[in-house]
Amino acid sequence: REREREREREREREREPNDAYLSFCEAYNFLPQVGETVIAQTVNNTHRFSIRKQDFQPTHSVPCGTSNELLQAIAMGQRRWDDDVENANLTLRQKEDYPSTFIPDKCYIPYYEPEQMCDVLNRFSHVIIQGDSLSRHLQGGLLMALRDNVVNGSMVSSNPEMYNCTCDAQFSEHRKCRLNNGLYNRYQPYQLGLCPNLGNDTQQFESVFNINRLHRGVYKFPGVNCTSPESKGVLVIVQGGVHMQYNHASTYHKLIRPFFADPTFRTCAERGKAIFIWTSYTAQSPDYDDKYPLQKLELGIKFNNGMDEIFQSGMINASVVDWLNFTIGAQHSDGLHYAAQVNLFKAQHLIALADRLWKEKQFFNLPPAS
Repeated sequence: REREREREREREREREPNDAYLSFCEAYNFLPQVGETVIAQTVNNTHRFSIRKQDFQPTHSVPCGTSNELLQAIAMGQRRWDDDVENANLTLRQKEDYPSTFIPDKCYIPYYEPEQMCDVLNRFSHVIIQGDSLSRHLQGGLLMALRDNVVNGSMVSSNPEMYNCTCDAQFSEHRKCRLNNGLYNRYQPYQLGLCPNLGNDTQQFESVFNINRLHRGVYKFPGVNCTSPESKGVLVIVQGGVHMQYNHASTYHKLIRPFFADPTFRTCAERGKAIFIWTSYTAQSPDYDDKYPLQKLELGIKFNNGMDEIFQSGMINASVVDWLNFTIGAQHSDGLHYAAQVNLFKAQHLIALADRLWKEKQFFNLPPAS
């Protein structure tokens, strides 16, 4: 394990973000405002880009070695702003307008290059992201990381207007920046020119984003057959709550338990071919508490605690990612949906977690009462 940590330290010392992309976004970053009909940078919608070169640098002398260390580092980390912002006596809402860097607790989270990400994801036959609009943006963050492109790397759209939504605007909820379609929701890497190190064949993993429309149920695993020796199993990442009024019991029964009851998922879990990750409530800007009272911080914490209690009392060994501290104070587009930095590094956190869980053989076990 120490040799592996040293290799990770060496990779981090060599890591350099794409300066051309960063320079473009530093100069031309904007967030479309409600009512704007043309998607373009103006004096009124110009914002500082959320991603900076220091975001890619190690924050500690050692990487997070185990999955538990990683989850603790995310949960207990804190955002830090530049000294001029920290010393300006600003409110949290005012700080949200400035870029900040997330400092994990006690260890740094390695940054995975596209080829490394492809190798981790290809340990599974299917990677399923089930969630609402926050998970739609997570899918975009994953694509942005796989392409190593912070300008427009999240986009897969047949509509050319979408490509005006560059940099942080990729993650705006403006209707003209929500035009991803087709292969965005379901693809194998070769179909998008990704992961050339995996070879151009159908044995590559399949990535699926499935929106939370619970009247249709959760993802049904078409094409998954964990009884096959060739099957590498499934990585399932689930997020939600807002559409269940942040009621933890309702969220579990409508969004999580159906996975455990699904015969295909059960077969994968019984054969040690499933990893299940739950991502918890993330912070809302204080400015939006009156508009969206169910998403207030104190209610979100109550929701997270309720979900933790369900997992613990039901002996459910899902891996729970607590992104609350990671998102408090982060730049956003509308108070709830985050700018590019959060979505890029959410994807990185999940890759690092999946890597460690797989190496540790921390596969999902069906709970006794499922």
